[in-house]
Amino acid sequence: MKNKRFKTICIVVFLVCTFLIIGIGTYNEIQIRQHGKSSIAEVVDKKEYMSKGFKTYEIEYRVDGETHTGSVSKKLYKRLDIGSHIEVIEYKGKTTLFESYDSN
Repeated sequence: MKNKRFKTICIVVFLVCTFLIIGIGTYNEIQIRQHGKSSIAEVVDKKEYMSKGFKTYEIEYRVDGETHTGSVSKKLYKRLDIGSHIEVIEYKGKTTLFESYDSN
């Protein structure tokens, strides 16, 4: 009886923790989108390398004279060229890359 109750409590605690972690991540993303300043960045470099057995795609982009690095999906990496423009959000001194592509 105690063993079954313990397992049930562990499952409930695990589920609550999982939902809290997902909720905090979603809340942070919403805050960035609501309060951040949207800017257009220019891609200055592209990098593709193996990390832990998986390919990682990164781009370097310039916003207001500052260079930043961000990971992107393979699909977006293939669409971007050096000199392309992409939308970024600036919030609390950090620049967050969103995958909304600007073709200008």
